[in-house]
Amino acid sequence: MNAEHAVRKTKNRAGPVDKFVSLKIKEIRTVNAQSRKALAEFLGMSYQQVQKYENGSSGITAGTLLKIALFLDVPVQELFQGAPTSEVLPSYDAPSESEYKYFIRNPDNARLVASFVRIGDLKLRRTCFALMDEIAALSAETMKIGEIR
Repeated sequence: MNAEHAVRKTKNRAGPVDKFVSLKIKEIRTVNAQSRKALAEFLGMSYQQVQKYENGSSGITAGTLLKIALFLDVPVQELFQGAPTSEVLPSYDAPSESEYKYFIRNPDNARLVASFVRIGDLKLRRTCFALMDEIAALSAETMKIGEIR
C-alpha cells in the first residue's frame, strides 16, 4: 500500500464558529428582507449552494464571505460578533430579547424598521445609516450642551 492510500482523508466538519456565522448570515438576510435567491444571484451561484452555506453544510471561502457581507451591507466582522470564541473575536452587547421586543413594539420604531427594509438599494441603505449616525452624534452633542447650562 503506498503512502497516498495510507493517509485517510477526513471530511472537514463545521465547527461552532462556522455554524454561528452561517446562522448569522441567514438571520441578517432575513431581517433585511432579502431573499436567498437574490443572494445567490449576487454571488453567481445556485440557490441550493447558498442554502448549504446558511445551514452550515458547506464551508464558505474568505472571498465568498466578503461578498456576502457586501450583499448584506455589513462589515465582515459583524458576521462573527457574538461567536462562541468571544475571547478571540470581539463581540458586541446585543440587545436582550425583552429589549428587542420593547423596541419593536414602539410604533415609531416599528415604522422605522418597516420603512428601512423596503429600501432595496444597498448604497442608499448605507447613506441612511450615515445620516442616522450624524443625527445621533448631533443629538448627543446637543444633550451635552444642554446639561452644561
